Amino acid sequence: MKTMARQRKRISMDDFGAKYIDTLKLTPEERREVDEFDAYLTVSLKISVALLEARKELNLTQQQLAEKLGLDQSEVSRLEGPECNPTLRTLSKLATALNLEIQLVPRQG
Repeated sequence: MKTMARQRKRISMDDFGAKYIDTLKLTPEERREVDEFDAYLTVSLKISVALLEARKELNLTQQQLAEKLGLDQSEVSRLEGPECNPTLRTLSKLATALNLEIQLVPRQG
């Protein structure tokens, strides 16, 4: 018997916010918490993507990067994943190993 995978339409976080979150009756405190969590996820994703792209640009495997950092390969995998949350010390080590510079810049718009 064939099974058909349900196709899910992917939507951006902005669209999700407009379609779902904005329809909820949130208190100002709840809305602030939602906005803070959204900002955290956005930064986390940007960090994980930057780490992954930099590692691949240097033609390093996760195992090779892990050895440079003194970490397990599974830790590098986690850092490149959607819930990336490195300490500043780990982020600094990653930046050095991947020839990256850490910057905080003003948001546009």
